[in-house]
Amino acid sequence: MPAQIYKLTLDQIKDEHFFTQILSKDMTNNYYWCDEWRENLYIELAKKGFISTSYDTKDGLVLLPELQYEYGILDFENLHISKKVQKLIKED
Repeated sequence: MPAQIYKLTLDQIKDEHFFTQILSKDMTNNYYWCDEWRENLYIELAKKGFISTSYDTKDGLVLLPELQYEYGILDFENLHISKKVQKLIKED
């Protein structure tokens, strides 16, 4: 049986206890949905580590935040930029 996709609200995301004790410890559910379209909601989701996309349902668009279990880190000191890309950067 697929995991339940739970609805999130801005108040839940801002609630530190709810986030640290429930959301971040749940390793079976990392997809959620929101029907709020406010800038501060999206910003709070991003600050907490969510990557969000949208999905068009029969009732309209919903935001689909995914809580990332793992993160990628760019090592800028050892970042390789190809000569072709360097040339494109210089042209701007």
